[in-house]
Amino acid sequence: MRFARLPMEERPTPPAPRTDDRVAALAGSAVWAVSLVVVLVQRDALLADDRGWWVWCCVAGLALGLVGLLHLQRREIKHRTAVRRARREARAAAREVPAGPARPSTTAAPASSPAPAVSDGEAAPAPEPSS
Repeated sequence: MRFARLPMEERPTPPAPRTDDRVAALAGSAVWAVSLVVVLVQRDALLADDRGWWVWCCVAGLALGLVGLLHLQRREIKHRTAVRRARREARAAAREVPAGPARPSTTAAPASSPAPAVSDGEAAPAPEPSS
């Protein structure tokens, strides 16, 4: 008995789900801000233990979190702008396509078979047989 591995069907990669990463960046920045306040309150004890660098660690974490938040905000604005532009272009393209079949003109009759103009609601007279 032979166990062969059959080739798997190649399926397209599904699109990544949209997430709001700004919430995570904001939460991280808030944690760094609270840490900075706690470290500043305990600054004298930290300096005595030669841990004064903790203040700068919290400052750096807060600054990088805010830079990340700015980046994510700009990315979200660009995404929303692109979606709005695509919707606007789709609506404009939909307006250009005729909604139904073209209505025949009632003012001009074809040259091959003259027919009298008929108003709405009246039945058209039967064509006369040609001899």
